[in-house]
Amino acid sequence: MVFAFFAWTSSYGQRYLGKPFKDSFHYDIQTIPGRLQCSLYDVGGEGVAYHDTDSVNQGSGKLNPADGTYLNEFRMREGVDISYTKFREPPIDNNVYNLVMPSKDQLYVGWTAPGEWIKYTVFVKETGTYTLGMMYTASQGGKISISVNDIDATGLVEMPSTYVKDDSIHWRQWHHWNYLKDFAKVKLDKGIQIITLSTRETGQMNYSYIDFTPVKENVGQDSSIPLSIGVPKRSRLIWHTYAKGVQVYVCTQDPKDTSNFIWTFKEPRANLYADSSYRQLVGQHYFDAGKNPTWETSDGSKVSGVKVEQANSPDSAAIPWLLLHATVTGGRGTLTRAAFIQRIHTRGGKAPATAGRPNKGQSLEVGYTAEYFFYTEK
Repeated sequence: MVFAFFAWTSSYGQRYLGKPFKDSFHYDIQTIPGRLQCSLYDVGGEGVAYHDTDSVNQGSGKLNPADGTYLNEFRMREGVDISYTKFREPPIDNNVYNLVMPSKDQLYVGWTAPGEWIKYTVFVKETGTYTLGMMYTASQGGKISISVNDIDATGLVEMPSTYVKDDSIHWRQWHHWNYLKDFAKVKLDKGIQIITLSTRETGQMNYSYIDFTPVKENVGQDSSIPLSIGVPKRSRLIWHTYAKGVQVYVCTQDPKDTSNFIWTFKEPRANLYADSSYRQLVGQHYFDAGKNPTWETSDGSKVSGVKVEQANSPDSAAIPWLLLHATVTGGRGTLTRAAFIQRIHTRGGKAPATAGRPNKGQSLEVGYTAEYFFYTEK
C-alpha cells in the first residue's frame, strides 16, 4: 500500500509537517480499525510531532542502557520517553499485581506529564464510529484526551488508578498494567487523519497501545443481555471482573407456610479475578455490615449497591442476572466512580428447590461464577 502525504492544515491554521514513523521493523502507516502503537508516534520533533517537558528520553538510552540493542535504544535521541515491558525475576512487568497481563517486550510511552502530547498520522479504512480501548498504567490515576485533526474528540478521560496497596515494592506501582475498555467513541472519516494523545492531568502514566474498534451501526444493546437489566445509554464501562465463589444460604421456615422449610439467601462470598482463567486475584465480593452486596478491588476502592432489576439466566440451574444501582462508594480508585453494576453470565449458585426440618438452621454454600460490569453515569 502506497500513500502520498501532504502538509495538513490544522483547525487553527497551522500546517502539520509530521510524518509517519518508519524503520526496518515498522514500514507501514498505522491503520484504523486496528491497534495504534503509542511508541510509533510521528517523526517531526519537539513542537511538531510531540511536546515533552524535557529533551531527554528517560527510558531508551538512559534507564535502558545504550548497548546497541533495538529495544534499549529505540528512538533514544528524541524527547518522548520510551521503555518496554520486561519479564524478569524478580518480576517487573510480569508481576502478579497486573490487572491485565501485558505482552513481553511491548514498547510503551512513559514518564508522562500534564501538558505533553504525541501525534500519529493514521489511515482510516472506513468512515464510521470507533470505540477505543487502551493498555496503560496509572499509579496515581490521571486524565487524558484524544483529538482528531486538532479537534477534541473525547473530552477528559479519567484513567482508573492501577495502584495496588499489597505491592510493597514502590517503583513497581508504575508497572501494574490494565486495559481500559470502551473508554470513548470517536467518529472518523476515511483517509489520512491526525490523532493526538494528550496527557491532561496527574501524569506518571504509561501508554502501550490504543485499539480502535468499529461500532456496528443500527445495533442496540448486546442481545445476550435482557433490556430489563440494561444500563442507561450514556453510561460508560469502567471495570469488568470475573467472580468465583459461593452463594450462602440458611435453612429457615417458609414465612408463607410455617410447616415447610426453605433455603434463604444469606450472603455472597467470592473472589474477583482479572480474567476467566481465575488466576489473578483483583478483589473480593461480600455483604457489608448493612447486608448490602459490596465489591472491593485491590486498589482499595469499593462500592455497595441495591438491586434494581433481575432477569432469569439462560442457564436454569444458575442464579439470576442483575442490575444494581450503586449506593455507597469508598476508598480511592476505580470503583469510587461506579453508578451501576451488572451481574451476567452466571453459572451455578442456585439453592436446592426443597429443604426439610432436619436442615433447620443449617448453612449451605453453593458454588457459582459470574461476570460483573461496573459503569459510571455521565
